[in-house]
Amino acid sequence: MWRTFYNVYIKYSVQQAKQRGFSSALTIGSFVDTALNQGASGDSGSLESVLSRSGNSTDEKTFMTNFYAKRTLIVDTNQYNQPPNGKNRVKQWSTLLSMGKTDLKDADAAVISVTNWTMK
Repeated sequence: MWRTFYNVYIKYSVQQAKQRGFSSALTIGSFVDTALNQGASGDSGSLESVLSRSGNSTDEKTFMTNFYAKRTLIVDTNQYNQPPNGKNRVKQWSTLLSMGKTDLKDADAAVISVTNWTMK
């Protein structure tokens, strides 16, 4: 089970980041979060699909800003999340990016600083 989990979600997410020249923990975490919650490949909400609509920028911050905007459009639709949990989570990732917390060092404190919502 863990090998499948790794290969389908984590390995795929890391590959997608690397092929774009990105290596930050925040980007990889954002991709894994998308793959886990929306699928790695397949329908229009999957990581693969969101990545395909996020542009071709080689600047990680620009690409991820576009990625978060595209993900926000579909995250609380279909079976992906119970609104507003998906949008709140994407906003959390986006806020960490704007704060420059891309290495996720001291991740607990960083996440607490951007989380002001509760799951419904």
